[in-house]
Amino acid sequence: MTEYIEVALVSIGQRLGIVAAYLGMGEIATKESFEWVSQSPMPKIVRATGIILRLMNDIGGHKFEQNREHVASAVECYMKQHDMSDEAQVYEELEQIVKNAWRDINEGMLKPYAIPKPLLDIILNLTRVPDVMYKGRTEGYTLVNKTIQQKIASVLIDPVPM
Repeated sequence: MTEYIEVALVSIGQRLGIVAAYLGMGEIATKESFEWVSQSPMPKIVRATGIILRLMNDIGGHKFEQNREHVASAVECYMKQHDMSDEAQVYEELEQIVKNAWRDINEGMLKPYAIPKPLLDIILNLTRVPDVMYKGRTEGYTLVNKTIQQKIASVLIDPVPM
């Protein structure tokens, strides 16, 4: 599980998503801001957003991915490392890791900022995406469900009048 998370944090692309979002921020996104996001080890808030995305995706898509003989996910890795067989218990423990990562996000938003607050807001907003897509242990990205359809419709079809 430990090795899986370290690889997932790089391969999931959340850090790249942050950098791409910063490109449109104009002068507020300084060279130092890009260096901060790219530093090693990862800043705590950047690490937390990757953990949230990876684990929520793995929990939400676990059943679907196993039906198509997908590669191992955090669920299998956690089960193997901790010698567990109860998937429901593993989901709960992984969800606790997600809760702890949200605490790291909140802490990063409240502390004196290493980078300008609008850039931290981007990290927060990018972290909200998996919270919507995989809420309730669902796979709302690969298998668009009714909840996701309603959310998209509320934005694109039935927007709030200004």
